[in-house]
Amino acid sequence: MIIFEILFKFPNKFLIRMKNFYISNITMMKNQYLLFFLFFPFLFYGQNIIAEDSLSIISMESQVIGVDSIDNAKSKKKESIFDFISKDEIFEMTLEADFDSLLFHKKRSVVYIPGKVSFKNAELEEMNFKVKIKPRGKYRRKVCEFPPLRLKFKKKGLKKMGLSRKHNSLKLVSHCLDNKREAKQNILKEYLIYKIYNLHSEYSLRVQLIKINYVQSGSGKKLFDRMGILLEDDDELAQRTNSEVVKKKYCSVDSIDSYHGTIHAMFQCMIGNADWSMTHMRNVKVLRPQPNSLLCTFPYDFDFSGFVSASYAIPNPDYKLYNTKQRVFLGKMYSEEEMKKVAKHFLSQKEATIQLCNDFDLLSKRCKKDVIKYLKSFYKILEDEEKMAMELNKLCPKK
Repeated sequence: MIIFEILFKFPNKFLIRMKNFYISNITMMKNQYLLFFLFFPFLFYGQNIIAEDSLSIISMESQVIGVDSIDNAKSKKKESIFDFISKDEIFEMTLEADFDSLLFHKKRSVVYIPGKVSFKNAELEEMNFKVKIKPRGKYRRKVCEFPPLRLKFKKKGLKKMGLSRKHNSLKLVSHCLDNKREAKQNILKEYLIYKIYNLHSEYSLRVQLIKINYVQSGSGKKLFDRMGILLEDDDELAQRTNSEVVKKKYCSVDSIDSYHGTIHAMFQCMIGNADWSMTHMRNVKVLRPQPNSLLCTFPYDFDFSGFVSASYAIPNPDYKLYNTKQRVFLGKMYSEEEMKKVAKHFLSQKEATIQLCNDFDLLSKRCKKDVIKYLKSFYKILEDEEKMAMELNKLCPKK
């Protein structure tokens, strides 16, 4: 063992000793010479081992540094504009554009016009963003005094503020009606629907309640202020859930994940919304969580629901409904076991859902009482296991 330690750790000293030993012991030269050449290869082998170990350590350190770099990159992931303005309380902002032109052409034109969004950050500093805006929606562009909008933030402005340029397009759910009181309650109830659906599905849009000061560009005149809802960008939802948005004009029910699809259909039934279609992809979009996997749905636009009961909403004539509060189940009736599984999920969220409504103090007492009563009438259907399937079948569209 000693001779091996000398060979591996002190090769130079070993050679010197071998030389001295050779001179003083000439008579034993042959044996020593043989010994030297016997062990000489181990000198380089030992040094190779040391070198290889050193390289391994360097490689491991590089890998650790690489992992740390990735972690740091993730931790330094830039906020989106939606992340930046997302708050528990109402977020106030000013939207400036040529609203005279936008409202005049709302029924015919859906082109973008220039605008500006401004608000104060946490340090009360004024922040300004150039945007492009356009009306969206088909029916509401025709019937609403003020249509819903799409806001497209300029990527250069987002970059300048240190925000992500990736998710720069947000939908704005506007007040629709000139009646300020009714418009406010409608917005609050629709906002509450999005928050309730957040309890039921990870594949759901985040929302931010906002107060908007509308300003006419050029004159700088404030037109009015109203409540509204900003919706997270579809692609941002996909990124959060490690999914991809699948763009379709038509979709077969069989391509939808049965559990998530039934959760969505049951939710629409709960809020009394018949203004959606899986087949024609109306007011619903789909995500693909994994390559080649079945699709998961996420809905939007709930102003025609019985939960909101907007004065401009009309019952869906396709299902022979006589008022917007009448429920219809537009999902697929799966096996009794699968339907009970979905019902159990909804009942497990009953307390949280009712509590969410009770705690939403921005809603008037009358509206709060109405929506809670409406929700409880739905839970009553699910709580009777024996009659649940029969009651849901009654809510299915008649052929």
